[in-house]
Amino acid sequence: MGYTLVLAEKPSVAATLAQVLKANKRNDGYFEGNGYIVTFAFGHLFELYDAKDYDESMSNWELDKFPFFPKEYKYKIKTDKKTKETDKRAEKQFNIIKKLANRDDVTQIITATDWDREGEVIAMLIWKHIGINKPHKRILVNEWTYEDIKKGMKNLKDISEMKSLQEAGEARTIIDWALGANFTAAATCKFVKGKCR
Repeated sequence: MGYTLVLAEKPSVAATLAQVLKANKRNDGYFEGNGYIVTFAFGHLFELYDAKDYDESMSNWELDKFPFFPKEYKYKIKTDKKTKETDKRAEKQFNIIKKLANRDDVTQIITATDWDREGEVIAMLIWKHIGINKPHKRILVNEWTYEDIKKGMKNLKDISEMKSLQEAGEARTIIDWALGANFTAAATCKFVKGKCR
């Protein structure tokens, strides 16, 4: 029996999807049953590298090093804001999703993150880092209600139809990073005495 793996944006939506799809067995990081596996992210699991991840010398802010634009924008598991280390919860959940996606009995993927640029980027980065090559669909709903989910599951779109929204979302992510990284550093160097060299 083949399973369809469904990726939600957050645990509460995954629980709703699992209830509607009758995937009633609760496991660590996912639900399973009735031909479905429903898993979830915690919003963004990935973030863009910091400037210092590309070049260690960027750890020391020096005004003449800005603006800084890497040749290629790279991603990493998001950082825990308190510890400044890799977010262990995000890393664990990504590894659960990866293991599920690579199961031999998973024959189809459905992305069920929010239907907007941010939701597309959240899912796109997960699938990109896993590198799946299985039939992949997209559910489009306005609200995660029983009726909307049922209707959406009957009208799945091919993931290729979401490419322009994914590209727009990633472009916005990169622009936000470029503006934030450069203007924050430049403004700090210019106006906060003693902060930069």
